[in-house]
Amino acid sequence: MRVTLPDEAPALDQLLLALAAPDALTAEDGGFTLNDLPPGEYAALAERPGASSAWSARIVLGPGAATSGVTCVQEGAEPVTGQVTTGSGAAAGAALVRLLPLHQDGSAAGAATECLADAAGWFSFPRPPTPAFLLTAERAGAGSVSLRVTGEAGPHHLLLSAP
Repeated sequence: MRVTLPDEAPALDQLLLALAAPDALTAEDGGFTLNDLPPGEYAALAERPGASSAWSARIVLGPGAATSGVTCVQEGAEPVTGQVTTGSGAAAGAALVRLLPLHQDGSAAGAATECLADAAGWFSFPRPPTPAFLLTAERAGAGSVSLRVTGEAGPHHLLLSAP
């Protein structure tokens, strides 16, 4: 589930309406459908075991209306961290690191994000919306490496083949 933190918490009446709404499990891509909700103001609550809850912004439904693009922002999700080193064990500072969220079948579940490793080779990304993701690192003259992660806690070690 893709989550980000809202600027402010929903008002109490919105929370009460949201709590009265039925539960829905998200699909692998984070999408969900709730049918037969009466018109009114709602807030969606996203929860995942081991992570904090997240509220969406206000959702207003009119008679016979549908809405899409609801985003919940999750606070406190552990970031994806790791270190890139070379074959000699030296830190691979300034290595380009990419994180690509993956569906369970291994196909891409969104766009890749990238960052540069710091001088000690360390990198950090916000937690992706899927439990599986692909980390890749590359640095000129040191080659490239990929690591598929399926929910394991980090930090993750990416070892470039060249010294």
